[in-house]
Amino acid sequence: MATFGNDKSVDAEETVSSRKEPLRFRLYYRLMDLSLVVYLLGLILAFTVQFSELEPSTFPTIIGVGIPVIVQLVTTIVLPVLIVAAKMRDEYADLLWKRTVAQLTVLTVLLPPITMGLLWFLFLVVSGGDPEANRPDWLLDQILAEEEWFDTVYGLWRYYTLGFVILFQFNRFRDSRASSE
Repeated sequence: MATFGNDKSVDAEETVSSRKEPLRFRLYYRLMDLSLVVYLLGLILAFTVQFSELEPSTFPTIIGVGIPVIVQLVTTIVLPVLIVAAKMRDEYADLLWKRTVAQLTVLTVLLPPITMGLLWFLFLVVSGGDPEANRPDWLLDQILAEEEWFDTVYGLWRYYTLGFVILFQFNRFRDSRASSE
């Protein structure tokens, strides 16, 4: 019979296989794993299209259409539900959630000013300090263009959820490493 730590309760005599958590708790971890894998798959596809000569129209349908649809479903429906649905989390997942939210809050506060400072620094370096010089379009146009506000907000939301799932899985990984040592 397997025992769990120093637990001397009646439940401690149960075997690992007979001690089942509710499906929603097990499903929470599997869906978080799926979310991370799907996000990474979407990023790989986006980088492949961005940095290669390949056209998305030349991809097989399952890759060119299937992967983006799956990425959209998981990143806009599944992951936000996992972030908000407290009833799906057990005590450990709830502790991970709280730690992840605390870390993400720090990043949310620090990242925008650091990013803007870096963009302005690059602008000044690229333009040589000349305010009349043409700056590269990629620096601030995405943020300043009025017609891009929805895309900017949507992109930030997706980066926030991506940051959440990465930090959540990192904290989970770190805890698993700490307990095995």
